[in-house]
Amino acid sequence: MGHHEETVAGDRCSAAEARYAQRLRAVNSAALAIASELALDKVLQKIVDTARELVAAKYAALGIVDPARRRLVQFIPSGLSTEEIAAIGHWPRGLGLLGELLRESRPIRVKDVAKDPRSVGFPLHHPPMKSFLGVPVAAHGRVLGNFYAGEKIGVEEFDAEDEEILTLFAAHAAIAVENARLYTETDARLREKVNEVERAERRARFLAELGGILPSAPLGKTVALEQIAQRLSEPLGDTCVIYLVDAEHPDQWTHRVGYHVAPARKEAAEAALNAIWPALHRQVVTCRQPVFIPGPDAPALAGDEVDRRVLDEHHFSGLIATPVSTRHHVYGLLASLVSQPASFFPDDLGFALVVAQRLGTALENVQLFHRWQQQRDLLQAIVHFAPAAIAVASVPDFVFDLVNPAYAALRPGIDLLGRRAADAFPELVEQGLFDVLDSVVKTGESFSASDLPLRLRGGNLPPELVYWSFSWVPLRGTAGQVRAVLFVGVDTTEQVNSRARIEALAKEARRRYDELNGLLESLTDGVTIVDASGRYVLLNNLGRQTWDLPSTDEGWTADYLRTLDIRFPDGRPMPFTDLPINRALRGERFTGYEVLYTRRDGTQRRLSFGGSQIRDEHGRVALAITVYRDVTEMRALEQMKEEYVSLVSHDLRSPLSVMLGHADLLRRRLAGLEDERLLKSAEAVFQSGRRLNAMIQDLVDSARLEAGQMELHLAPVSLAALVDEAIKQTIDPAEASRVRIRVEAGALSVLADSERLARVITNLVSNALKYSPSDRLVVVTIGRRDDQAVVGVHDSGPGIAAEALSHIFERFFRAKTSGQAEGLGLGLYIAKMLVSAHGGHIWVKSELGQGSTFSFSLPLAQGSGGRDQESGLRIPNP
Repeated sequence: MGHHEETVAGDRCSAAEARYAQRLRAVNSAALAIASELALDKVLQKIVDTARELVAAKYAALGIVDPARRRLVQFIPSGLSTEEIAAIGHWPRGLGLLGELLRESRPIRVKDVAKDPRSVGFPLHHPPMKSFLGVPVAAHGRVLGNFYAGEKIGVEEFDAEDEEILTLFAAHAAIAVENARLYTETDARLREKVNEVERAERRARFLAELGGILPSAPLGKTVALEQIAQRLSEPLGDTCVIYLVDAEHPDQWTHRVGYHVAPARKEAAEAALNAIWPALHRQVVTCRQPVFIPGPDAPALAGDEVDRRVLDEHHFSGLIATPVSTRHHVYGLLASLVSQPASFFPDDLGFALVVAQRLGTALENVQLFHRWQQQRDLLQAIVHFAPAAIAVASVPDFVFDLVNPAYAALRPGIDLLGRRAADAFPELVEQGLFDVLDSVVKTGESFSASDLPLRLRGGNLPPELVYWSFSWVPLRGTAGQVRAVLFVGVDTTEQVNSRARIEALAKEARRRYDELNGLLESLTDGVTIVDASGRYVLLNNLGRQTWDLPSTDEGWTADYLRTLDIRFPDGRPMPFTDLPINRALRGERFTGYEVLYTRRDGTQRRLSFGGSQIRDEHGRVALAITVYRDVTEMRALEQMKEEYVSLVSHDLRSPLSVMLGHADLLRRRLAGLEDERLLKSAEAVFQSGRRLNAMIQDLVDSARLEAGQMELHLAPVSLAALVDEAIKQTIDPAEASRVRIRVEAGALSVLADSERLARVITNLVSNALKYSPSDRLVVVTIGRRDDQAVVGVHDSGPGIAAEALSHIFERFFRAKTSGQAEGLGLGLYIAKMLVSAHGGHIWVKSELGQGSTFSFSLPLAQGSGGRDQESGLRIPNP
């Protein structure tokens, strides 16, 4: 090498040294500059900007690593515009070359990033970058992060001097970062202490104010929930909501008040709380456990059931919910929310629990106060409206402190309050009652009287005798001394007089009962009276003998009759429901209802019953009465009579039949002769024999009907055809021409014995023809009323007097208007018995001079019907 070359080389070396020295000075200046800044975020940005300038890089960045050096937790860029930063979206997480630098913690220098096998490429929209220089930032042996420089300005790659300069600056940067972090942490701790003091001061102030807002005793009337929610939002969160639940249905809240520091967040708070209400109710109200979610990153100390995503969705970071309760009852819950990014502090939960407990106590006090008010109002109402006279008089002068209207009525027109009792009732002083009152005060024992007679003055009138039941009760003060006397009394004058009247009436009723009982015992009929339940109320001696009962009927009911052998007269067993006493209990009225009763000794008796009822004010059967007599001997006599009548009728009919036969023969033979006198004699003998035969038949039929021995052979019968046939067969053709049949309903059929029913029709039509003038018609109508067929026979005779109508169907009765009509008076009687035997009813309507209408009704046979029509059916002329 020549001298010139050596000189040039020396100049280059001197220039390099001078440039290196200048870069070192720049590093020192930068170190001083960053050391003067204490704000951590500003220190970091200043460090990365200075590093980019020191190595002449187009881009640079500082990545802060986590303590485990596994990932980047912060990335501060330099050399990128705001638009470029926004386009990149997210920063590197520590992969590729950045990850290698995290793992190795030594400088990395690359000429072309894309060709390095450790590269994983750049994020979308990242600016192009070839050369790369990475240097760890460490202090006291601990790596805090890495410097990243990219795209060397003016040359293709970073050199060793760049690496050395950046490494040297990284050491100063690490110290600056540590100092700034230490300062920031110290400042944060100081600020936290200050905040704690301020929070404690706000809480203490709130609790002091809460004592004035909440009622501390049952004297308060309402709890200012809205005011509490508003005040609580200052020391606890920015949203406060108080829920009150229904005591009967605690899953439903009855009242909700809330306050929101930011009114625009009100809807978001309500939506979030509504969404998590079921979970809050289960944990806070049902389980009485608080919910505490401090913030987005802190674990929930309580409240695992609450979905934190709901809070994130509405931009809330923390939640506190505590039960508003006392030891015995849950009244609701207190909820507080804090908006992102703020958080709750651990002691916020304790503060919320204290507030909720005080609020629960206040609500309980309010409830107790309202209950006390209700009881007081109830007691005042009872005293005011009580029918008893109530008064309180203070000792020792017995001055009235309380008087209800019933007591004030004892002295109308006088204000008793503040007046001495002795002045208001001087007549009671004379009767010695105030001596008893003094004794109540001295002994401290109550005094009671029942129906005590007193002379009490009424206004200006002289004292009158009254009766009072009352008590004097001593009222004690806190020291136990008697301070007043309570009087409670009622005027029993009316009751005493009423008892006297009742005793007199009872005595009279007993006398009449004895008379009635004597009358019943003297009856020759048995009498049984039972109540609606079938229990015996009265049973006379003959009734006890009849039913083989002991001398007392206590405890006996109609069920006793189930043990007896009681049958229908024909020997068929009688159901329990058809017994006379049960028919009477059902409300039926009847007479002549016969049963066959076999006594325990084996003797059989026939009993005839009548039944009726006594009903209460609602029309229900209160008492059922049956009266019965033993008709065994009477029925035996009737049987004997029947046998006698049959015997007599048989003995009479035999010669009568011979007489009728010969009379008819004689009449026929004389009809061809011209001897009118002999013909009339023969006709008279024949007609008299027929009348005698009819009278014998009436006697026999009436005897059989009365004895219940006439059997009916029932079958469906066409009523119109039966009427027509009966008139044709039994009525003389000359007389039948005066009969008209009018059918007012369609084909009606009844269940009947056609021969017996024809006898009824014949008797009624014959009777009508007998009493009607010979030139007047007899009309037979056939109609329907509900489920009954009705047959009417109308004549134009003289009519029946009103006093005779009630006897017209009796045996042997002949109305005075009958003139010289022949017969025994059994026709109508037999008609009635036959109709009754068919389950029907017969009656008559008549006026003197207007004729008579005899009618009877029978139940329609099943399936019988008809429509109204006019029929021209008549008995044809002979």
